[in-house]
Amino acid sequence: MAECNLTERIKFEVLEAGTTNENGFTEERWTTYYACWAKKEELSGKEYIKLHGDHTEILVGFTVRMCEKIKKVVAEYETKRYRVIYRDRVYDIQYGHDVKNKHNFADFKCKLVK
Repeated sequence: MAECNLTERIKFEVLEAGTTNENGFTEERWTTYYACWAKKEELSGKEYIKLHGDHTEILVGFTVRMCEKIKKVVAEYETKRYRVIYRDRVYDIQYGHDVKNKHNFADFKCKLVK
């Protein structure tokens, strides 16, 4: 029996080797790595003032069922190489781990980018 309700559809994207444009700048290219069902959990919405501007930082958690592709994301621990797309919003992965070391679920803490 599942320990959580996986009711939200998310997509993991991976950063591929960038291409150089005509101006000599490297362009990022994100491609779909894996799509799966997840449980979304609101962790915090923190507002702060930085250099006379208001900023909001939204942190969320995504819990997904463990599989070989998710094991690779957790094991590599390259959080800047992967990101999560949920309802057309981009989330940077801050960290990911195996829930209770049981190898059934993985938990990712993410920050909303846009």
